[in-house]
Amino acid sequence: MKYFLLVATFLFNASYAQDEWFFNRMMRKERDKVVDQIKSDGVRDFFKASSDFIKIDMTGDGIDEFFRVEMVDGLYYVRILDFKRNDVGRFKFLTKGHSARVYRVLRKSLAKNITITLFYFFEGKTGYLDRYNTGAIYSYVVKDNDFKKAKFQRLSPLWLEKKDFNMGTYKRLYKVGSNDLNGDGISEVIVSHRGIRRIYSYDQKTSSMYGTNL
Repeated sequence: MKYFLLVATFLFNASYAQDEWFFNRMMRKERDKVVDQIKSDGVRDFFKASSDFIKIDMTGDGIDEFFRVEMVDGLYYVRILDFKRNDVGRFKFLTKGHSARVYRVLRKSLAKNITITLFYFFEGKTGYLDRYNTGAIYSYVVKDNDFKKAKFQRLSPLWLEKKDFNMGTYKRLYKVGSNDLNGDGISEVIVSHRGIRRIYSYDQKTSSMYGTNL
């Protein structure tokens, strides 16, 4: 099963749920718990579908790497290859229901030697009349052009949508941006809804993003 994916340089704008439907053919200083990278080595695949490999410079060195989205037994992953097409790994998205899919991919340099690739993922429909749907942002950060220093994580919801039995729909949208807030030369990722902001900073010791509420 083939599908297409939008890949773009990181832009700061509202992340609206309708982006997902456009691609519907694609198959407090306290550290948050996040979904770390999960490789599926040794797991037998019974049903598998995937996109084509797509080029994107994940390391910021001007040379494209490759990724594709895979659906395996109802769960979704991103497969990453280096510029020589050597396998880096397969990393798992949190899938909550049917019709889950990646609908946008953005890349940005957090610092001269640190590059982040953001995957916007619709996590699936959880019901029919009474449903609760989420879109979330996942990060893949590479430091020093070295995939051994890379980390895949689920950061934050991008939007929440609830439809109740009376057909009422409630939606909360988030904006995504970045800025070097603490002056350390490394930009933070900012996910905000009205006056509520969640700041994700890069920890060089663990090569991980961690969240702080503001």
